[in-house]
Amino acid sequence: MSQNASSYKHYYGYAPASGPKFVGLSAVLTSGALTQSFDLVAEQADDVIEYIQSIYIDNSANAQPVAFTFGTSNQKVQIPANSQGYLPVLCPNPPHFTVSATAAGTVNFLLLNNPVPATVWKVQ
Repeated sequence: MSQNASSYKHYYGYAPASGPKFVGLSAVLTSGALTQSFDLVAEQADDVIEYIQSIYIDNSANAQPVAFTFGTSNQKVQIPANSQGYLPVLCPNPPHFTVSATAAGTVNFLLLNNPVPATVWKVQ
């Protein structure tokens, strides 16, 4: 006896069917503006990235911690001074968030649509 079986792709909540993606951005914080807001509505509309599940933050060049606060969830993640790391985030669509610090500096970061386990490391 033989069976006819088919397989189908399905969304499991880890990465979208289109595959893992990231968007790279920088926050340039100045003494006059220690908070910068970001809105990824246009990137979502253009299908650049479907949603955000994790963030990689490069704060290696800054002597102060940097905080990210995500819109609707109001989740706040902070990366220590002179550190880098991956952090899971709660960033409901549409993605809105702010980056803030206590002193001027530039922070580079990647927004990922797939989950990554949390890990932070100090950079010498």
